[in-house]
Amino acid sequence: MLHTIRESCVSSRTALMNQMRGLLSDYGFIFPVGVKVFYLELRALVDSENVSSIVRSEIRWSLVEYDLITRRIEQIQKTLLDYSTKNADCTRLESIPGIGPHISSAIVSTIGKGQTFNNARDFAVWTGLTPIQKASGFKSVMSGITKRGDRYLRKLFVQAARHTAQWGKRNPETKLGQWINQIIHRRGVQKGVVAIAHKLARISWILLHKEEKFKAE
Repeated sequence: MLHTIRESCVSSRTALMNQMRGLLSDYGFIFPVGVKVFYLELRALVDSENVSSIVRSEIRWSLVEYDLITRRIEQIQKTLLDYSTKNADCTRLESIPGIGPHISSAIVSTIGKGQTFNNARDFAVWTGLTPIQKASGFKSVMSGITKRGDRYLRKLFVQAARHTAQWGKRNPETKLGQWINQIIHRRGVQKGVVAIAHKLARISWILLHKEEKFKAE
């Protein structure tokens, strides 16, 4: 539930900033890309004499709304952190490079110990991270991912995979690090990240199933 509410809050905050960016562009104000930078620019514009008092008033209300949503997001993050700290399964998942409290709590709250799935591959298939296999004649080609199943967990695994890819660069002496660097070298960064996300999903299920922590050998 908290993850769903947080996603809604993040979407609302982004929509609010995009709306203000679009409206102010009509007045000739073009701002740098990025929510935080835009927020600071809005703060400065509140005291500017280059816009009317009506526009400044609306900017103030938008900033109040932004602050309220941000505080709500921060409170949810704190609750998720507390939950993951006290949950043994979350702690196990956080031993995997790239997975933190936010992602671990999402996995555990969604699948528990993964008892619904027969094996790690079934879980990866459910997340939509399993490559599609196409066969023609004597050739079998793996292409793309299914993009079915749980979209939220799939997105989180891909986000985690980007961090795991960086971990692999820093730890090339480990088996996982070697595999990460090889897969990125062969497939490129984007496809490599998806492959890493797939592996993270499988590792997650295994750790939950065996009640073990990840060991980078």
